[in-house]
Amino acid sequence: MRKIWFCLLATLVIWMSCKTIKETVIPMSSDNAMLLKEMSPNDKFDTVICAPRTDTFATITISLVGDIMSHMSQVGNAKLEDGTYDYAPSFAVIKQYLNKADLTIGNLETTFAGPDQPYSGYPGFNTPDQLVVALKDAGFDLLVTANNHSTDTGDKGLLRTIKILEQFAISYVGTHKSQQDRDSVRVYNLNNIKLAVLNYTYGVNGVLPSKPYMLNLIDTALIRKDILSARGKGAEIVLVYYHYGKENEAQPTTTQKRQVEFAKQAGADIIIGAHSHVLSTMEYFKADTSARVDSGFVAWGLGNFISNQYWRYTDAGVVLNISIEKNKLTDSIYIATSSYLPTWVYRGQNKSMQQHIVLPAQWAEMDSLPPYLTKDLVVLMKEALDDTKQLIGTKGIKLTLQAP
Repeated sequence: MRKIWFCLLATLVIWMSCKTIKETVIPMSSDNAMLLKEMSPNDKFDTVICAPRTDTFATITISLVGDIMSHMSQVGNAKLEDGTYDYAPSFAVIKQYLNKADLTIGNLETTFAGPDQPYSGYPGFNTPDQLVVALKDAGFDLLVTANNHSTDTGDKGLLRTIKILEQFAISYVGTHKSQQDRDSVRVYNLNNIKLAVLNYTYGVNGVLPSKPYMLNLIDTALIRKDILSARGKGAEIVLVYYHYGKENEAQPTTTQKRQVEFAKQAGADIIIGAHSHVLSTMEYFKADTSARVDSGFVAWGLGNFISNQYWRYTDAGVVLNISIEKNKLTDSIYIATSSYLPTWVYRGQNKSMQQHIVLPAQWAEMDSLPPYLTKDLVVLMKEALDDTKQLIGTKGIKLTLQAP
C-alpha cells in the first residue's frame, strides 16, 4: 500500500484518500509500469489510467513545393533601378506558410552561373544570385537540384549553383561537387526523427555533366544503393524526390508508374514528383516491408511554385505539408497528418504591382483583396483553386485544406 501512496503523491493527482478515489492517472514510465504490476487485487481502485508522458511522441512537419523557375520576365520584375535584383516580394505573402515547418523543400529549376554569363530564362536558365537570398528568407532549407535544367550553364554553372546555395546555408541534393559529396546521403535529424532526402532526374535538356557523380540520374541500382545507405545511417523515413514525367500532363505516365513502384519496393516511405509544371494526384500506399511506415505517401506532381507560365494549370501549385510522428516507447513511426495550401502565381499583370508573387489561391474567396488583383485576375485565381481541389480529391485522399 505504501508503494501506491508513493506513486499517487509523486504524480500530484491525489486529492483525497484511497478509499474515495475512483480514477487515478499515472504517467507512464518503466518504474510506474512495474508499480502497476505489483498492485494487489485488494487495493481499492476502480480504474487505473496510464497517461502517456509528454515526451513519448516526437513530431516533425515537412513542407514541400514544386518547380521554382525564373523566366526572363521574372528577372525583369526583380531588377531594381540601381541594377541590382530583389526577389523578396515574390515570397512576401507565402513565406508565413513555409517557415513553420521543420524542413521546407523546393525543386530548383535554374542555375546560378553568375553575371559573367548573360542572365537568361527558357531554354537555358541563368538567374541572379539574389533569388537564393529570397528563397532563404522565405524559409527554404533544402533545394533538390537534379532536373533537366541542371546543366543549362554547363559544369561551371552546376558547380557555382552549389557554391551559392552553400554560401546562403541552403542544403542541396541531386547535383554534387565530388564523388564523396554524391555518396554522402543526406540524413536530417529533426526532433530525433531521422529523414533522408534523395533526388533523381530522368535526364537533362543538353549535354550531361563531365563527371557522372555531378548529377543523379534515375537509375534503379543507384536508387537502391542510396536507400540502403540512408537506412545504414539510421534514416527512419526515406523521401525520394523524382524529376520525371511529361510536361503539361497531370496523369502519370507508364514510365512514372514504374519508377514510383520501384521506389516503393526499394523501401521509400514518401515519393514526390516534379517536372510536369502542373499538379497531379496524391495518394497513400501500402509500404514495402523494408520501409519503416505502414502507409507511405506519393504526390505524383506538385506543379509550379513560381514561374511565368500562364496557361491553365501551370499557374497553380500547392504547399504540401506532411507531419510524421514517432512513438519513442514502441519505436513506431508513421505519417500522422497531411495538408495542402493551394497557391496561384500573380505575374505582374497590373502596372501598379509589377512583380511575380506567390499567393494563397483561397484569396479568391475573400472579400478584401489588394487593389492590383483585378476582377479578371480573381477569376483566374478561383479557377486555379477549383482545379486544385478537384484534382487533389480525385483519388479520395483525405488531405486537409489549409486555411490561408
